Amino acid sequence: MKFFIPAASDEAHAEEIYQATRKFNAEQMGAKLSDRRIYTVSGKHSGKSFTATVGQPFESLGETVIAISLDTSRSCYFICTPNRGVLRGMPYLSGSDEINHSEDFDDSTPVH
Repeated sequence: MKFFIPAASDEAHAEEIYQATRKFNAEQMGAKLSDRRIYTVSGKHSGKSFTATVGQPFESLGETVIAISLDTSRSCYFICTPNRGVLRGMPYLSGSDEINHSEDFDDSTPVH
């Protein structure tokens, strides 16, 4: 899958939203975010299976996934939706030990 951000008007706008989301989460969470551009993760949280995919509704929150990042300092995935990690609030957190599959965007490039 080619990198995108839902509702972005073009590639430059997608990059702007992505970088702002990374900065917001790194600052508010004290996170060290991986350069990976993650498209989807799936696993089990509190005994319930889930999948979070950029551009798709995240069942656990009822909102569209905007971005997914990995905090390497905590080994924790940040699943970001408009109200959880993008416009406000903390992202949905899922430990790496809960994730059994992850897939990066095909054209994943290092973050500036």
